[in-house]
Amino acid sequence: MLPKEEEAGGKYRRTLSAILEQFSDVLATSDEDLGWTSVIRHAIHTGDAKPVRCSPRRIVYHQRAQVETFLNGMIHRDVIEPSGSPWASPIVLVNKKDGSCRFCVDYRQLNNVTQKDAHPLP
Repeated sequence: MLPKEEEAGGKYRRTLSAILEQFSDVLATSDEDLGWTSVIRHAIHTGDAKPVRCSPRRIVYHQRAQVETFLNGMIHRDVIEPSGSPWASPIVLVNKKDGSCRFCVDYRQLNNVTQKDAHPLP
């Protein structure tokens, strides 16, 4: 006989809670928890393609402070760093359903010159 839905839900909830607690050292609960790894070095292979340098998109005045906040936060968390690279892709702010913005980068032009890897995982 199958357990009642409430009993099964409670059992699975306790199991999930135990698993989350067991592996809490590898789970991020905020952006500040995210780190980086030196286990593997990431490279984007473009062959002998000329560097793609897209012009930045215009950012409306009332969103400039928000862009600065995103950028400063990512610099502070070592997600990004200043660069003098000839490669450049434009940033895009995308509105979420809750009214906040998501910081995105439009890499379509870079993707067009990237050599595809049939087996990308190490």
